[in-house]
Amino acid sequence: MSKLDLIYIVLILNFIFSSSTDQFMVKSIQINGNKTTKKIIIEREINQKIGFFSDSLIIVEDRNRLYNLGIFSSVNVNLKDNIYVIDVVESYKVYPWPLISYDEIKKELSYGPGISLRNFFGRNQTFIFGTYLVGEKGYLFSYSNPWVSEDRINIGFKLYNLKQYNIFYNYNYDFFLNQLTLGFSNDVLNSYDVHLGSMQIDIKTLDQMNENYQYIKSKSLKNKYIFLGLNYQFDNRDIYIDPSSGNFFDLFLKYYKGFDNSIDISDISLKYKKYFHIDVNTNPVISIGTNLVIKFPSFNKLPIYFYEYLGGEDYIRGYSSFPSDSPTKVFGLIETSNIIYFDTEIQNTIIPKKDYGKFEFGIDGLLFCDFGSSADSYKSLTFNQYLIGYGFGLKLFISSTAIGFYFGFNPYNQTRFHVKGNS
Repeated sequence: MSKLDLIYIVLILNFIFSSSTDQFMVKSIQINGNKTTKKIIIEREINQKIGFFSDSLIIVEDRNRLYNLGIFSSVNVNLKDNIYVIDVVESYKVYPWPLISYDEIKKELSYGPGISLRNFFGRNQTFIFGTYLVGEKGYLFSYSNPWVSEDRINIGFKLYNLKQYNIFYNYNYDFFLNQLTLGFSNDVLNSYDVHLGSMQIDIKTLDQMNENYQYIKSKSLKNKYIFLGLNYQFDNRDIYIDPSSGNFFDLFLKYYKGFDNSIDISDISLKYKKYFHIDVNTNPVISIGTNLVIKFPSFNKLPIYFYEYLGGEDYIRGYSSFPSDSPTKVFGLIETSNIIYFDTEIQNTIIPKKDYGKFEFGIDGLLFCDFGSSADSYKSLTFNQYLIGYGFGLKLFISSTAIGFYFGFNPYNQTRFHVKGNS
């Protein structure tokens, strides 16, 4: 036997024995810190199984999946002596959930008390109750259960009412919505939801001296609908609230069947966003996204409540959503029904997220650039005219909620302040 053959044999034996050792074999799973959360809620989320090998990739994926539930302020996963150890810190189960809405046009803040019951009965169910008392008037009740049975079958219900003043056309209206959501996800990446419900919008106060009186009345003062929505999502972001990598795709198809002279309406929304980090210094994260909104029939036939506004925090930051506050050159792009839009953000940590015992807090800074156009019909969507906005902002992370504060600018020497939250 040659010396080279002996080396090969030693390498092969080393590989065999190092692969067969149980130093990475999981013999048991230990969960700590779940004082309220049922063990099954955690076990059904993780990929690691007893009797199988573990590795760093599985550990990271399991940690992210548990954190993305939104019921833990911190999650740590480690392998110790063949024991797969999961340490969680549960977030507060009951905490204030105030309803807050800032109207950048009226410069008015609407708010009222609310409460969120999260991880109800330790089964990741959520109840939210709230009401507006100052400014706008209304209430919200919602319930959601993301995993009722196998294949991640989920169920949700929402009851919502809002009494508001429309500053664009100077009238008061009453909006009422009830919605049932059913869906499933046979894996963690792809989800399919069906939304069923009814919606009613009544114009309560309309002055005949209003310059828009005839236009508003021609649109009908009362609209009733039942609706069906089909929603598909692909989501492989690492952390939902603050992604550093991954993709998010959302396709939402809605059909509103009108009653009592209300016209039928179709609504198509498509969103895509990609996240990736740069391996330099503090690892800033870049996100690139696009959004397409198409509505039928065309703009001049739609009820006012279905209009979209290209300016503002929902699309192009740095502009007002009020057409008369917009530059004359792009006045016609603001109020619309069909939109194509792109955004880019560079985000970096200012104060790292830290768990303060059932409560996590952190702050990121960001730069953004938004670009988009609109049209009264999808066939007319072009970039012959467009809006571009840019600026900077702060994003506050409070447990499972992110709130963004943005200072936006445009080429017409205008500055706007925007607030946008998600949870």
